[in-house]
Amino acid sequence: MNILQRLISNNYEFTFHEFFEGKYGAKYCSVCCEVICGPAYIAEEDGGNNMHKSCAELPGKIEQHPFHSKHALTIQYSFNQNPIKDMICDGCSHVSSCLKFRCKMCKFNLDFQCISNNHHRGAILKDNDVMTKYHPHKLQLLYFSAFKARDSLFCCCCLKSILDSAYVCFPCKLFVHETCFNTIPKRMESTYHPQHPLLPRSIIITAAKESRYCQACGERVEGIELRCQKCMYSFHVSCGKRTTPGLTLDDQEHKLFYLDYWDHSGDCGVCKNPCEGGAAICRCIQRGESFHINCILPPELSHESHDHPLTLTNSVVPRCNPDEYHCDVCETKGDIKRHVYHCEECYYIAHIECVLAEEDPPLKIVLKNKDDTDKQDVKVQEVEAEEQIDKMQEADYANDDQEINESADESSDDQVSEESDQESNIDDESENNSNEDQRTKKLNKEIKDVKGKIVKLSFKLKRLEEKHKQ
Repeated sequence: MNILQRLISNNYEFTFHEFFEGKYGAKYCSVCCEVICGPAYIAEEDGGNNMHKSCAELPGKIEQHPFHSKHALTIQYSFNQNPIKDMICDGCSHVSSCLKFRCKMCKFNLDFQCISNNHHRGAILKDNDVMTKYHPHKLQLLYFSAFKARDSLFCCCCLKSILDSAYVCFPCKLFVHETCFNTIPKRMESTYHPQHPLLPRSIIITAAKESRYCQACGERVEGIELRCQKCMYSFHVSCGKRTTPGLTLDDQEHKLFYLDYWDHSGDCGVCKNPCEGGAAICRCIQRGESFHINCILPPELSHESHDHPLTLTNSVVPRCNPDEYHCDVCETKGDIKRHVYHCEECYYIAHIECVLAEEDPPLKIVLKNKDDTDKQDVKVQEVEAEEQIDKMQEADYANDDQEINESADESSDDQVSEESDQESNIDDESENNSNEDQRTKKLNKEIKDVKGKIVKLSFKLKRLEEKHKQ
């Protein structure tokens, strides 16, 4: 029984094409992983197993293959609970979504290239498992160049996609580029944390409370970290390796680092508004504080490297293409998504760190704290209370003026009537005086309450000022 017959017997449906050429995108053979162009069997359902005619007619069972002579190998057309592990060819260590010939007893897989003996990496079976002090489990070296979903896998060291060779730990679901694994430093002096050395160590996450987060970028650290044992700081290997110079703060002891993406909780140290939403920030690693770019960096400055003023922006259009986008100060390639200082007239571009060098005067930043904010709130409340008293007094004066004017008009128009009813008017006047006394008492009580609030607020402000001086 060939491969096609085995698939049809398991309710797969195909249409035969004498000559197939994908008009709306190429289709790949599920057996050899090559582009289909010519006679082919095409699956009725999207995402099904499409095959060259020649591949479909290969035998579905192979007896005594040189790479596994103990048992027969049978074509496998579905994946189990661990699809990536089932996609590994044990002959060449390549990972692909192509069909495999499998020995279920030994859990041994071979792809088409190794079955046909025309794959040079399958000529000799090698043990690609390694042990390292950075991780407690064996790591298996695999090749992902033919794996269609490789963009969904990320290296725990550099956080970039797995596109080629990588070491894998399946129990921990850990992926590390081969190049990253071979360049893990034994000890590192980092610009992010110059006080102490960073040492690599393994992370085995068994509960959410044991999660580690990078002190630099704020993202979760998995697999392998760079760790400061004294400060208990964790860094991604890629973050620890960065050599970006920091910007000096006004206290000369701490430095700010530009991060092009930040999507974590926390308020800006200047304006106290949230720093989140994936925006770029400047971050002080030692203080654990973040700052909005526009709150902390000058919007315009002059630099000795250029005759015109430079403006802060993050929307500079590349000269021709991203590959030619570079800093005119250090002459290194730049990132088009990054904030830079630029001259629009001359199309001059400079890194923030290049024009705000460490030898320049430090950034004069007013770092607000909670006491400062409380003092501001107290002063605002005090001003509002005084304004409330003024409004109440103005309203009272306006009522008095209105009553005086109304009394004058009434006495002028009804003088004769008032003389004849003098006794009655005296009673009315007494009643008016009584109402006025009540209003005055009510107003005095409100003024007294507001003044009491002012006294309390003033006392609170005084205590905050004394605490701030300490």
